[in-house]
Amino acid sequence: MEPRPGENLLSFVSIFVVLSNHKGYEEDTKDTMDENVRKQPYHLRILTEVSNTLYKISTSSCKEISQFFIFLLKLQFNSNTDPMAFQFKIQLKNISKPTVWRRVVVPSEYTFEQFHEVIQVAFGWDMYHLFQFNSPGGRKDSVTIGLVDEEFDDWDEEKLDASETALSDIFEEEGQKFSYVYDLGDDWDHQITLEAIVDDTSATPTLLDGKGACPPEDCGGAPGYTRLKSILADPKHEEYASMKEWLGLPLDMHFNPNEFDLEDHQVMVSEVE
Repeated sequence: MEPRPGENLLSFVSIFVVLSNHKGYEEDTKDTMDENVRKQPYHLRILTEVSNTLYKISTSSCKEISQFFIFLLKLQFNSNTDPMAFQFKIQLKNISKPTVWRRVVVPSEYTFEQFHEVIQVAFGWDMYHLFQFNSPGGRKDSVTIGLVDEEFDDWDEEKLDASETALSDIFEEEGQKFSYVYDLGDDWDHQITLEAIVDDTSATPTLLDGKGACPPEDCGGAPGYTRLKSILADPKHEEYASMKEWLGLPLDMHFNPNEFDLEDHQVMVSEVE
């Protein structure tokens, strides 16, 4: 029986609506996705992949539907030509006097692995340790993003691959919050707040502002850093000399927790690709 006029089109639209709401489709096809397709927004990736699949089926009906997919893709790209970027404020939690934070603008197509590098450079960390991103606690739909290691990862934990997950896959609206944890021993917890979604033609990140020195690596997390600052503020403290030695600072050099060279860090952040 020949399909009625428009029947193929209605079938196509139904397929697209269903797949657009089925996150498992992305997981099922990620290994076969072209790199350029993977960088597209989620619904466009579905559109492209389904279009390519239908076009390979040698029936006139499927090719008719595929041509309509391509038409929709062109419409979407033509209406989305302005590059988009995210402005984040990232602040170390449980650190005060002073607080330690950075404000950055990052292209929306950057992956979470690239975002990790931006945060490391903006703060002044040394990239010595593991990291992971987490959605706010207490949510049923909680998300963990990190580097995937099939040999050592906990199979009971669902984790998105930071090297394949784009910022635009997760961040959708201003005010959205996320967490970045660096060094899973010291647990340096950074709160990420999406302050603005902006039009930006730059292909690289920008550091806008910041405050506070980056804590030393391996000093024991937020409690250890608080203790370190207390010791270094008192030259008469019995651990003053040994703490200076551990940091590699001469006895006559003062540790300043407020020190942050914005211009130097801006140059380094702009070089993260």
